[in-house]
Amino acid sequence: MRLNKQIVIWLTVFCIFITIIIQTPVGAWAGTDLKEVCNEVDTYPIISLENPPVKDYDVLGLQIRLGELGYYKGPDDGVYDPETCDSIREFKKDHGLLDDAVLGEKTWKVLAETYEQEVAQKTENPTGQVSIQVDVQSRKLTVFSDGTPFRVFPVAVGKQSTPSPIGEWRITSKAVHWGTGFGTRWMGLNVPWGIYGIHGTNKPWSIGTKASHGCIRMRNQDVEILYKWVTYGTEVQIVGSLPRKDSLPKLKKGQANQDVVSLQFLLRQTGLFTGPADGRFGEVTEQAVLRFQAIEGLPENGIVDAGVWRALWNFINLKDNPNETDSV
Repeated sequence: MRLNKQIVIWLTVFCIFITIIIQTPVGAWAGTDLKEVCNEVDTYPIISLENPPVKDYDVLGLQIRLGELGYYKGPDDGVYDPETCDSIREFKKDHGLLDDAVLGEKTWKVLAETYEQEVAQKTENPTGQVSIQVDVQSRKLTVFSDGTPFRVFPVAVGKQSTPSPIGEWRITSKAVHWGTGFGTRWMGLNVPWGIYGIHGTNKPWSIGTKASHGCIRMRNQDVEILYKWVTYGTEVQIVGSLPRKDSLPKLKKGQANQDVVSLQFLLRQTGLFTGPADGRFGEVTEQAVLRFQAIEGLPENGIVDAGVWRALWNFINLKDNPNETDSV
């Protein structure tokens, strides 16, 4: 009898442990030193007229939303100037709020309610295999069904200082009301150098801008639709520009970062790499580097240094422009 009780206790502990793992975003268990976290703040900024005026991503979203509601006619520049202030005062009067120049928590919450009042677009569910593409430049998330575009949602992406992770990822965790600031749904991605995901927001006016800490924000009514369509393992491609760096990073097996994604995209163009651009410098990436080094007559050590980077760019440039000579 005592043995049966012990078995029940151990099974209970095991189930709790598995639940914690499922609810914890990937990366926190990956054995990687996570330096980047999509930390969404569950607070509303208090903004008033100042000299010089406040310039903020939240103000930009505010201007866009007030323009949609017919209160604001000025430029969408993110500057809390007298014109923006006048439009918010008109909005506040129409919604029974204190008529002053301060933009505080009550006003933000009433503004958020204007999104919830909109009737959600009705749509059928995708019947094929679902995949997702997020275009950072256009701030659009496209859902594909068997490779065919099915539906497009507006999103907010990372700011310049906290960019969204470019690459090819998969959904590895799902949660309802995962944490403050993340809206009503969370879908975690297997980005190895940080905690990133697709989630809702308590700041719907930020949608359509570069305002997040790297995650992909959606309006709550939209993310709840998407949440039903995706499963563990759903492919998520985040596309955007990966500029060259003045200081060329040195890479080797075992590293995981955005520079590895850049390397994998370049190796794919040579035809030597067929794996996902997932930022993990593993065995497949190392073998592709070794083959490229052998072709180019470089030291076959699997280490990507400045010489390998330049050789990759030259190789791809000559492949795309066969009539041009090597200029490096």
